[in-house]
Amino acid sequence: MSDKLMELGLIANSARLMVHTVATFNSIKELNERWRSLQQLAEERSQLLGSAHEVQRFHRDADETKEWIEEKNQALNTDNYGHDLASVQALQRKHEGFERDLAALGDKVNSLGETAQRLIQSHPESAEDLKEKCTELNQAWTSLGKRADQRKAKLGDSHDLQRFLSDFR
Repeated sequence: MSDKLMELGLIANSARLMVHTVATFNSIKELNERWRSLQQLAEERSQLLGSAHEVQRFHRDADETKEWIEEKNQALNTDNYGHDLASVQALQRKHEGFERDLAALGDKVNSLGETAQRLIQSHPESAEDLKEKCTELNQAWTSLGKRADQRKAKLGDSHDLQRFLSDFR
């Protein structure tokens, strides 16, 4: 009978171990599921932060570009169209350099427009802000282009006048 009692004791211990093993296995399984869920949430959060950073970077770049446009606008705030042929020609050469700078600035404006369109597609929740920023930038750029063209035309008129006056003398 003692052999049977020992055998029953071993079976009982084995059963307890199996119950603990199943409970431990279930706990490990639940912990693994929670860990995967936490990792997924962390990845989603990281993507959201990255997206927000991308939109913020666009706004910063657009603001910097608008400041450059304003600086170029300030450079056009002059009524000096030259007082003789040599000074007019010097101002025309200076304006040609100014126009080369504008070409590079125009490339930046176009690039920002493309970036805005891409961001509007990928971040529809920010679409209105992005469109508004793009509109502001394009209006400032168009205004600068018109003012630069007007200055170029006035320098051309001044050149014609100074040429006429120098030929007349």
